[in-house]
Amino acid sequence: MLELNTGSKTFEVKFNLKALMKVNSEFSNIENGKSNDDGASVAYVQLLTGNDKTLVDVIKLCADSKVSDSEVEQAIENYVEENSDNEEAYKEFFNLIIEEFKNSRFFGKKAKDIQAQMTKQKEMILAQDPQTEKSKEKLDSMEYILTLMKQEK
Repeated sequence: MLELNTGSKTFEVKFNLKALMKVNSEFSNIENGKSNDDGASVAYVQLLTGNDKTLVDVIKLCADSKVSDSEVEQAIENYVEENSDNEEAYKEFFNLIIEEFKNSRFFGKKAKDIQAQMTKQKEMILAQDPQTEKSKEKLDSMEYILTLMKQEK
């Protein structure tokens, strides 16, 4: 749990079951008109790659009270300014959210599942034909994301 403050409003960011359901609903891939229920995994990868909109959306969805995008943005700015005085402060905030995500009883499993799934997909591509241009691009992308997942934040 993380407490954020907009200046006029304080709210908690909780990676609980209710938040997981919201994140899954918002970020899940749709195939053949049906949700894959993979929204938390999608959001996790987007957070790892530094997607600013996903950061705001995830915080908004995990907030214990209704907050707007602008309130979340203000709260992030306040947190970064209050807790760090270096140029890496925003990246450190991303890492804080990623750690909260991974350490959650509900979201943590999703983070582990997507890492295992990507590792398996990488092995499948390598077993097939890793020399095609499309395969090389997929492998490069997967390797980049897997590296981000394995880094200690």
